[in-house]
Amino acid sequence: MAPSRLAVGVRRPATLTELLRASAGPVGIDLEAASGRAGRLDEALAAGRAVYGYSTGFGALASHAAHDDDRQHQLALVHHLATGTGDPLPPRAARALVFDRLVTLSRGHSAASDDLLRALAVVLATDGAPAIPRYGSVGASGDLTPLAHLAMALAGDGTWLNPDGSPADPRPDGLQRYEFSRRDALALVNGTSASNALASLAFWDLAMLIPIAFESMALMVRSMGLAEEAMAEPIHRLRGQPGQVAVADVLRERLAQAPVARDDGTGAGGHHASHERSIQAAYSFRCIPQILGPTVEAVRAVAATLERELNAVTDNPVFDEPGTVYHGGNFHGQYVAEASDRLAFAAATTAGLMERQIARVTDPLLNHGLPPFLTGAAAGGHSGFMGLQVSATALTAEISASAQRRYALESRSTNGANQDVVSMSTLAALALYETIPRLRELTAMHAIVAVQAAELAGLVGEDAPLQKAVRTVSPALNGDRPLSAEIRDVADDLAGLTGAQKSPRHRDQCHAYRGLVGASWNALFPDRPFPDLSS
Repeated sequence: MAPSRLAVGVRRPATLTELLRASAGPVGIDLEAASGRAGRLDEALAAGRAVYGYSTGFGALASHAAHDDDRQHQLALVHHLATGTGDPLPPRAARALVFDRLVTLSRGHSAASDDLLRALAVVLATDGAPAIPRYGSVGASGDLTPLAHLAMALAGDGTWLNPDGSPADPRPDGLQRYEFSRRDALALVNGTSASNALASLAFWDLAMLIPIAFESMALMVRSMGLAEEAMAEPIHRLRGQPGQVAVADVLRERLAQAPVARDDGTGAGGHHASHERSIQAAYSFRCIPQILGPTVEAVRAVAATLERELNAVTDNPVFDEPGTVYHGGNFHGQYVAEASDRLAFAAATTAGLMERQIARVTDPLLNHGLPPFLTGAAAGGHSGFMGLQVSATALTAEISASAQRRYALESRSTNGANQDVVSMSTLAALALYETIPRLRELTAMHAIVAVQAAELAGLVGEDAPLQKAVRTVSPALNGDRPLSAEIRDVADDLAGLTGAQKSPRHRDQCHAYRGLVGASWNALFPDRPFPDLSS
């Protein structure tokens, strides 16, 4: 199948959906003519303006004259910044970085050559990615270190990765060894593209997991026979908080679609589905809209910030009207740092609620008559989800600990005190990105437990979408067995929602989960189209 095509340039803003598509696999890029506007550098020089990084040294050495040879000057910039450490970023994250940088340069205010833009477009037309070390950027003068490793790969001195992360051939087909000149190297490295790419992918991953969690929550409410009045529309309308209203709307819809009890009120194990009800359930179920409403609002707001950053000119200097050049600090990553920290807090809130719900539905003192730890066999001889509940708590602690590290407040002075207030946006976005797999595993546990509870409660509808998807890889727990591989399989299926898993089985499974997410998407994220990754 030929790669889909994306138009990049000044005529229309790029979207986070397009970034997601570029991260997932080959895309053709249609560049506007002269979109880099390299001629703006000549115009500024002709007007007698000094241009940082072209006629001057870099960073704290900006008061010194530049190297006489602009090719050598640009290459020296790349070489002194290529100091990254750690394992390479996953290929999807590196590809998102390339797309983000291409969009920024195509805005035409960085005086980048069209040859550089075309080289980035060639990378995105392949299924590979440059190898970019995880660590080394403080999000100050942009993501200098990771973007320098992108420059090294373009120049033929770096390495490339296959889609599975294994080492690839030296260069993708069609990509010639790039020779930096003029100010192309500085234009490439001087921006927030690594931070913004990581945070943007984390947004998509988190946004896809939230509707799956709501599906499981609805099953748990129904399985324990909890009062559903707490989701009534007037309650949430009268408070008027938009996220809360949206969550309640989704939960009412999911409850309306949830399976109902069999006529005899018993499940396969003979457990009663109807229990003595209180008009008020515990907060972990009664207050779902109030707890996760702020999370939904945070995810919405962060998405808007990241999409603006995708289209922003995050260079220094910036070139505007003919002959003008402005030296400033658009490369500073504070927006992305604070956005990443906010998403990390949203992920931790979601995790904390899911963990409490898993604990409650497995606890024989709190689960309204369901079997202890949802054992499908004799309790005592079998322990059901006792071990899973402990692991869920461990995952939640890990997610919470990461969220409590507020990277946007971790400024350190660097670069001879030239960069005396830095954002740490790259570390914030990386920590967030690396937290998402733990949340995905917790969401998988939550779904497995919810489906078991529904079946033990005697709910009909074995072909209900969530039950069918989970049961494909995780059969009913009718006796103790290792669950680690099944948790991983469900989590991997969920990863397929954003292209993070691509095996044929995950693609097939993903259709069921995409249907569940799509059913709730418009209520949760009304201003953002549900992404189509099929093309």
